[in-house]
Amino acid sequence: MRVKENKLGLVRCGVSVGLKFSPKAVVRNRIKRQIRAFFQQNLSEIENGQDLLVIVGKNWKEKERVSPEQEIRQILIKNGLIKAKK
Repeated sequence: MRVKENKLGLVRCGVSVGLKFSPKAVVRNRIKRQIRAFFQQNLSEIENGQDLLVIVGKNWKEKERVSPEQEIRQILIKNGLIKAKK
């Protein structure tokens, strides 16, 4: 994930899933939808004035991982862009 401050006072999100992740468009589009849905549901929790770019690499699906939503939440908490739920 790449993060950069903007001077607009808004949160802007972009999602990039390349061919190396999966050659099938159906699979790539599904992961993009999941990531976009996460941001739509949690937009109010994210600090304003940020540009976020989520880049899904080929290594993402090699291991059994948590859901995309949980993984993105962990990354945002780690970077201090969202508060951890207690």
